[in-house]
Amino acid sequence: MARRLIFIAAILFVASLFLIISFYPDWNTEEREPYFGEDKSRGGPKNPNVLEFVKEQNIDDQRSESLKQIGFTQKYVTVGGANVYAVFPESKGKVLRSVLLLHGAAFSSETWQRIGTLQFLLKENYFPVAVDLPGLGKSSKTPITDRNGFLSSLIKTLGIEKPVVISPSMSGRYSIPHFILHPNELSGYVPIAPVMDSTFSDQDFKKSNVSTLIIYGENDVGALEKNKVLSAIPNSKVVMIPKAGHPCYLDDTPLFHKTLLDFLRPLK
Repeated sequence: MARRLIFIAAILFVASLFLIISFYPDWNTEEREPYFGEDKSRGGPKNPNVLEFVKEQNIDDQRSESLKQIGFTQKYVTVGGANVYAVFPESKGKVLRSVLLLHGAAFSSETWQRIGTLQFLLKENYFPVAVDLPGLGKSSKTPITDRNGFLSSLIKTLGIEKPVVISPSMSGRYSIPHFILHPNELSGYVPIAPVMDSTFSDQDFKKSNVSTLIIYGENDVGALEKNKVLSAIPNSKVVMIPKAGHPCYLDDTPLFHKTLLDFLRPLK
């Protein structure tokens, strides 16, 4: 009898663990993100040459063909000591403006390809660039000691001028300092329930003149407090995606795309 109970308990434990891993949401990692210079690096290859080799192999073997089919390519850039993976159109041509897409902790640049946002923006004559933030996706597991200057350096290294930055969830740790400290480097800002930076006050947001589109999902209760702060931005608009959760762009992608395009078109 005892053995049977132990066996049943073991099965229940394994099943519970599987569910936790499978459905672990992006919002549950907001305040515990690694790779921000807080001695939380997970390590990785000690030899940087090995790291580069692995990354190049990943580029060749996993995404090149799928990206080529939609008119995109990929490369690594070094920013703040990290090897940052970036996806961008093969040719620039005549475009309206650049759009830099960040991501939450449970996602990567591939998310924007999978839901069609890269393809959508390119078709509308924008220049979309998606990156994997340090420690996530295909980027190196390098602690970033200067969050305040990271996006500024990234934008300059990528060679894109005054992009609109789309920033869901965890990526707010990078985008909000950039929004506050380097507003002249932005054409627009699209925060999607971003992780807030407590070092900045409501007054800092009130001083901004950057056009801002605040998007959130109806079922994302945690976004409401963030929106109160973000709504202080003078030139801002709040849009709720009905019946959507924290990653609202996944729940109703067509509406997300329409809302984004309506915001982008009037920008000067």
